[in-house]
Amino acid sequence: MKLRKLTALFLIVVLLVNVAGCAGAKQEVTGETKQEAAVEEKYPENWPKNVTIAAGIMGGPWYPLMVKVSEILMRDIKGLNVTVIEGGSLANCRTIEEGINAQMGLAYANIVYDARNGVYDDKKMTKLQMTNAFMTSYCQFLVPQDSKIQSIEDMFDKRLGSSPRGGGPDLVWGIVLDHYGKSYDDVRAAGGNVSFVNFNEVATLLKDKHLDVGLFTGECPHAAAMEAELSMPLRPVPVARDVIDAINKEYPYLVAAKIPSGSFKGVGEPVETLSIPGVFIVNTEVLPEDFVYKVVKTIMNSKDEITGSFKYVDLLNWDNYKLGIDDSVWHKGAQKVYQEK
Repeated sequence: MKLRKLTALFLIVVLLVNVAGCAGAKQEVTGETKQEAAVEEKYPENWPKNVTIAAGIMGGPWYPLMVKVSEILMRDIKGLNVTVIEGGSLANCRTIEEGINAQMGLAYANIVYDARNGVYDDKKMTKLQMTNAFMTSYCQFLVPQDSKIQSIEDMFDKRLGSSPRGGGPDLVWGIVLDHYGKSYDDVRAAGGNVSFVNFNEVATLLKDKHLDVGLFTGECPHAAAMEAELSMPLRPVPVARDVIDAINKEYPYLVAAKIPSGSFKGVGEPVETLSIPGVFIVNTEVLPEDFVYKVVKTIMNSKDEITGSFKYVDLLNWDNYKLGIDDSVWHKGAQKVYQEK
C-alpha cells in the first residue's frame, strides 16, 4: 500500500517537472519570436535616417501641426529622426524641390500645380508630388451684413479687396472673374476698383466702408476678418454650385466647401464657396517610394490624434484624402495607402 502511494507521488512530481519544462520552453520560443520580429522591423538601409519637414511660420497654424506630425513619425518609425523648419507654401515648394534643406512638408495645392508648371521660376518643379490633403483654405467673399450684394454677379461694378499681386485672393479673383468673361479692367470700366493690399488692410477698408467686398482666403472665420467684425457684422456671399463645378473642371485644386453656420454674425446657414486644400508634398527623387508609403500610412493611422489636437485639420480623413489632387501628381506610395484603407 505504501509502495503504491510512493509510486503515485513520484508520478505527480515527474508530471509537474514536465509541465514546468514546457512552460520554460514556451517562454524561450516567445523570446526568440520577439528577437525575430525585431530583426524584421530593422530600419531599411535605403531609407533616410534624417528628414526635414517644411512647415509655416512660427505663430501660424502649420508649424505646430508639423511638429506634432514629426513627433508621431519618430515615435512610430523607429530609427527615423525628423526636424521641422519654418516656411510658406511657395517657399516650401522650392525647398522641397531642391531636396536638401527639406524633403517634405505642406503647401496649398494651387501653388504646387503652378510650381510644377514653371509659373514662378525659370524651371518646372517636377520632383514635387502630393500625397494627401490636410486642411481647407476657404474663399470668403465678405460684405457688410446690410449690403445689397447677394451673388458674385453683383460685384462686377463694385470696390473689391484683393491681395498683393500673386497672392491667393488675387489668384481666385482672376479665375472667378474670367469664368464670367470679366477682368479687373472690366470692373474698373464699370465704375468699380480693386485694392491689392494685405488681409489686415482689406479688413480695415471694409470696416471703414472704403470697400464693398473683401476676399479672404485661409481658415474660417479668417482672423483678419474677425477684427473687422468687431465693429461691423459681415456676411459671406455664396458661389453658385454650377460655377464651382465649372471652375473645378478647369482648376482641380479649387473645390467646393461650405462656410459653417455661425462663422460670421451674418451667417445663419452654411454658405457654399470655393476652397483650396492644403496638401502634404514630397520630393520623389530623394525619398524612396516605400518610405513615403510608410510616412503617409503612419500619419493616417494617427489621424484622430492629429485632428483631435488641431481642429482646423478638416481634410485628414479618407473621404477627403485626395481632395484637389489630380492623378498626375499623386504619389504612388500615397495611392497604395489609399487602396489599403
